[in-house]
Amino acid sequence: MKTRAIAFTAPGKANITEIEIPQPGPGEVLIETAYSCISSGTELRCFAGKQEGSPPWPFIPGYSMSGRVLQSGPGVELAIGTPVFANGTRKASIAPQWGAHTAHAICNADDVIPLPDSIPLRIASTFKIAAISAHGLRLSQPSPGQRIGIVGLGPIGFVSALLHQLRGAKVAVLDSIESRRERARSYGLHAVEPAETIRGAFSEVFPTGLDTVVDCTGAAAAFGQCLSALSHPAWDNAIKSPRKLVVQGSYAGNISVNYNDAFMREVQIVFPRDNQRRDLEQVAKLCANNELDLSCLIGKSESPPSEAQEVYNALDSRTSEALGAVFRW
Repeated sequence: MKTRAIAFTAPGKANITEIEIPQPGPGEVLIETAYSCISSGTELRCFAGKQEGSPPWPFIPGYSMSGRVLQSGPGVELAIGTPVFANGTRKASIAPQWGAHTAHAICNADDVIPLPDSIPLRIASTFKIAAISAHGLRLSQPSPGQRIGIVGLGPIGFVSALLHQLRGAKVAVLDSIESRRERARSYGLHAVEPAETIRGAFSEVFPTGLDTVVDCTGAAAAFGQCLSALSHPAWDNAIKSPRKLVVQGSYAGNISVNYNDAFMREVQIVFPRDNQRRDLEQVAKLCANNELDLSCLIGKSESPPSEAQEVYNALDSRTSEALGAVFRW
């Protein structure tokens, strides 16, 4: 069938284009997309032509969408009309780079997440981003009362801060953009002002350093400073929780570790890899129970796919106040 998709056609170029997708085969569903959400860090790297492993131009970006089952293939029990979250189309006449930004998607039925009607599809389209943050939290296992510093308040960092707050941790957040710090304060988070070093920025709240730093910057220059912001454990005979550096930022190249800084702090460095289904299901449960508010990721920013070029330009230039954006299909 013919449908529409957003395609990146060259560095800095996004167009709405017509594509072909097949009918659903065994174990597959056809989804009619309601919303697809931009994951700005990864997608802007794709938009610039800097994402390692990207297919040749043109390709369909995005990996977070919501919609309803329109048609199902043999062996599928999902009812027509079921609201679902999905990553993107598996099949299309141009290459999917995950393939979320399309009006229709062919997906494995086992890969989609059925949703209760109580969760707005607009919010459900953000679940992949939130699940990445949830996966990092699950791997690092923070304890209530621990001192947590979140560096970088893009979508992943903001949700990470909210999830740590839910765990009962003592959370402070840092970003160079004032509007992001103000948004954090409106959610009850302690936002610190930028300083010469990351440790210095957090020192007013946590003068002896942090138990865990979550690096959501993707900036190599910040990585070493995040490590240095961790506290030095007292070297006695007590059993202590390890200091942790959780690397949630997506890096385009290699990063290096200051051995002495890591050694003296007995640091565990955690590299969360994407998310698992259980993380998506956990995010859906938190939203259904009104424990997690993901409207912070998109605010009032909602655009038709025909405005894709303008939306990506605004996110790239940081002229948008929103953390991200959704396309309304």
